[in-house]
Amino acid sequence: MSRPAPAFAQIAPVRIDADAKLAALRRTKFLATTALALCVLVFAAAKSFEGRFAWLGFVAAFVAETVLNVAGG
Repeated sequence: MSRPAPAFAQIAPVRIDADAKLAALRRTKFLATTALALCVLVFAAAKSFEGRFAWLGFVAAFVAETVLNVAGG
């Protein structure tokens, strides 16, 4: 007869050196900053062409809310 598996199996700790963690953090921060800058550019473009294309008001509102959510935490 086989024994049932324990409820919480032992998981070996993952060891990542400090340099790899720092590199991953920098990469993540760069990607987040780039995405935020892209949102600001899309917002500026949508607001500038909103007079000609009324539907861009929805795009501008969506991007503005995204920027506020990202910047706010």
